[in-house]
Amino acid sequence: MKVQLQGPSDVILKAKLLGTRSAYIDLTKKKSGTYNVKVQTSGFPAGLRVTPNPDSVTVTLQRKVTKQLPVSIDILNKNNISSGYVLSDPTIEPKTVSVTGGQDMVDSIAFIKGVVNVQGADSTIDKMVALNAYDNNGNQLNVNISPSTVHVNIPILKVAKQVSLSATSSSGTPADGYSVGSISVSPKEVMVYGKKKQRTEYHR
Repeated sequence: MKVQLQGPSDVILKAKLLGTRSAYIDLTKKKSGTYNVKVQTSGFPAGLRVTPNPDSVTVTLQRKVTKQLPVSIDILNKNNISSGYVLSDPTIEPKTVSVTGGQDMVDSIAFIKGVVNVQGADSTIDKMVALNAYDNNGNQLNVNISPSTVHVNIPILKVAKQVSLSATSSSGTPADGYSVGSISVSPKEVMVYGKKKQRTEYHR
């Protein structure tokens, strides 16, 4: 918003130094709808002609509403965590938030989402994540979200354990004239994949 000042130069200079000058619109008693409203000014010294530019603005008013909406987390690079690790199910707290804004804007919300990047991760991620509201086209919406962040915990678990192989016995009976001299194993070590509880059951 700009204003044009006309009057004595000393009064114009005084107006430029004042911190109380302002341009504003009066929406008193206005209800939902679209209005063309005249721009008004205040705080300028007497003796000046003050012309705002533009001299009017179009304003749309909507009923202010608040809704409770669920929160989701978008996990980026989930296939690019460190080798030998796996993602477990994330937890989010709180699971819902309050969203406040104009009714049309709030009604157009498709989801409330935060983003976590797990690129190269090799340990559990535990952090506060900022939230944003989006419509069905992925456009970010200007609404108030409370709380604006949520606590996210994403367990990242090691799923591989190196285990030595050994042969302690054999079954069956060799053909007549033969006996078992020795048993060798190749390869001597393997990687065991699975949940931690399952992996600890295997030692050799």
